Amino acid sequence: MEIKTTKLKWEKSQNGITMDFELDVAIHPFNNGKIVINYPGADGSINGYNDKYIKIADYLVENKIGAVVRIPNISSLGFGWDINLRETLSYVLDHSKEICGREVPEIYLMGTSAGAGAIAMTAWEYPEVTKILLTEPAIIFSGEHGVEGIKEFQGKIVIVVGQGGNALGKVIGDKFFDYFIKSKHKEIFEIQNCDHQFKGEINGRIFSQAPLYAFGDKKFIFPDPNGGVKLYD
Repeated sequence: MEIKTTKLKWEKSQNGITMDFELDVAIHPFNNGKIVINYPGADGSINGYNDKYIKIADYLVENKIGAVVRIPNISSLGFGWDINLRETLSYVLDHSKEICGREVPEIYLMGTSAGAGAIAMTAWEYPEVTKILLTEPAIIFSGEHGVEGIKEFQGKIVIVVGQGGNALGKVIGDKFFDYFIKSKHKEIFEIQNCDHQFKGEINGRIFSQAPLYAFGDKKFIFPDPNGGVKLYD
């Protein structure tokens, strides 16, 4: 399957200090007017462990969910975990015609841990974002500013958390669920015997199946330990 790559470069100033940033971007094009952006957890790589994010991207394209854009979540050196997501959204909106065949796309955001937290606090600012998937979301914002933003998102939300190991679990998941007071559709799922990284074949299959459930139109049973694709053992 075709994968296009590019590198975003920008500079940002804060407290009188200007820093240069760059971000690798991998694009799986698909012409149906929809784009999925995947944002890993803190310091997560663009491909993920055992290339899991490549496999998920191929799986989503094969199921005609939309084009997929993958990015890493490299440290922003005090500029916030949302900076890479915002630059990617800007790029995607400027190049949506070549990515998904439509100048004004419908955008779906999926993220894990700090990536999910960044998505939660940012999605409401972009009217093109209609659905989000948060897996093991981490609270990365402080004060009411971040929470007030989350409350404004009106699209579909699916939250998936683990129960076991070092999982953040349902206590944190329920906090996010309760924040989204204006959402038209929200669901939360707790996966038994699942840690923060969704280790193991069964949890990996559920992890890969989650975006198909969150973003697709077809109804099916979720979570399904036999569904999705095998990401790892």
